Amino acid sequence: MNSKQFKLLIGAFFIICGLGVVLLTRDRGSWQEAGREMGAKVFPAFPLNDVAALTIQGPTNTLNLAKSGDVWAVPDRGGYPANFDTISDLLRKVWDLKVLRPLKVGPSQLGSLELAEPGKGANSGTRLVFKDQAGKELHTLLLGKQHVSESGQSSPFGGGSFPTGRYVLADGRADSVALVQEPFSSVATEASAWLQRDFFKVEKIKSIAVTTTNSWKVSRETETGEWRLAESQAGETLDTAKTGSFNYALSSPSFEDVMSTSLADSGVASPQRIVIETFDGFTYTIDAGKPDDQESYLLKVQVAANLATERTPGADETPEDKERLDKEFAERQATLKEKLEKEQAYGKWTYQVSNWTLNSVLKDRSELLKQPEPPAEPITPLLEPPPAEDQ
Repeated sequence: MNSKQFKLLIGAFFIICGLGVVLLTRDRGSWQEAGREMGAKVFPAFPLNDVAALTIQGPTNTLNLAKSGDVWAVPDRGGYPANFDTISDLLRKVWDLKVLRPLKVGPSQLGSLELAEPGKGANSGTRLVFKDQAGKELHTLLLGKQHVSESGQSSPFGGGSFPTGRYVLADGRADSVALVQEPFSSVATEASAWLQRDFFKVEKIKSIAVTTTNSWKVSRETETGEWRLAESQAGETLDTAKTGSFNYALSSPSFEDVMSTSLADSGVASPQRIVIETFDGFTYTIDAGKPDDQESYLLKVQVAANLATERTPGADETPEDKERLDKEFAERQATLKEKLEKEQAYGKWTYQVSNWTLNSVLKDRSELLKQPEPPAEPITPLLEPPPAEDQ
């Protein structure tokens, strides 16, 4: 091999090495980029604290949630307070949302992941639209099909599968399709799913009066005393076995949904009235009834109270006892005043409640009374055997 050939060989060697380095660098760069995508946030700079409105567009309906000051509300329910914890949890999940697996999907394949536009058929997704106080759109997130995994064990509730993630599309960009680890199972387009669930609670009941076709009223002298029927008629005796539930009536009620219309506008023509008075001085006036097309009750509640302003000291109180008891009285009255202000706010809306919420109170007068004992059946005397004949 002469020197010219050797130089050509050396040159070819360096060219091949250079090409190898370029290819290796390019592949490594692609691998590094893919690695960043797989662990990257879906929204690198999601403005968590700037979100003041949220629109949820589902396959068949749209729900709006809005923030006024520090309070979230549901405009579709007359501005009823929304559950802050539920909304806060959703926003934090979106802020921290990371790509589990990026996907290259063409427009024609979006339907297979249920990422078609909301309202575009069975394969449409659910879009979350985040806005600021001025109504400016910050980001959108389209939720598609849930990713389901098999647990390997059968569940007592049926099947062994459970959601472990969801396919999403961010800000309408087709190149942002990804599988994320959050299934977003709690995202619903029904307004009732986002309502604040606090409600009034009746405590220490003193009397209950129900106005129906056969009105009645029961009362007791102390919190542990027996219930007595007011204005009882001849032959009426209250069955104490049927009044035990009155001790805890409406002590922890709940509601299914809320509306801003009146009972009459909601289909209740002749509501029944329940008036409950408590030993703390509260009066709950509840009007309720069932529309023709519903099984559950619709309910309106008005709350008033006559709270004591001072305590009557005992005859033998020491100065130390008086100071302690006055302090306890003041703290108790402050708690009752706060309870009153909170419960009076519920009077703005009409509530849909289940049957069991009111069935323990909405009884006919006859259901509270002891039933008359059936008359005893006459005893038929045994016939005496005929006298024996003389033999």
